[in-house]
Amino acid sequence: MANRDVTIRTVKVEDLGQIRMVERASFPDPYPQLWFLMLHFKAREGFIVACKDGIVGYAISEIRGGRGHIISMAVSPESRGSGIGEALLEESIRRLDPRVNEIYLEVREDNQAAIRLYEKFSFRRTGEFIERYYPGGEAAVVMLRSSPKAG
Repeated sequence: MANRDVTIRTVKVEDLGQIRMVERASFPDPYPQLWFLMLHFKAREGFIVACKDGIVGYAISEIRGGRGHIISMAVSPESRGSGIGEALLEESIRRLDPRVNEIYLEVREDNQAAIRLYEKFSFRRTGEFIERYYPGGEAAVVMLRSSPKAG
């Protein structure tokens, strides 16, 4: 169940500093600030934030080659386990579903919490692995979800 005390909205440029803090606390190989700024303009409505006394998470998605792609998602460590990741994923799917037939994402193969979350939302492992996908050399598992396309 999504956290009802959190507001999900499209990112604003002034959010990028707080997003960077969530990113640094969440990943051993955080994306640079410039990457987030570029995606602020490129992904537009696909770049969303979770707000609860500041930014506590984000998700970035876009359409690539007619398919939805969830590029990145993170929730601050102190806010994990409270439904914020579910709320972000649910909103990303809601924004993509009417426009695509499927949504895919990559996830670290050892990130079981994320894999369970994605499976809860009908993502399935494709069997595809991308070796050395992450800067630390870890492989990524590719997951896919079929979406009803708007008629």
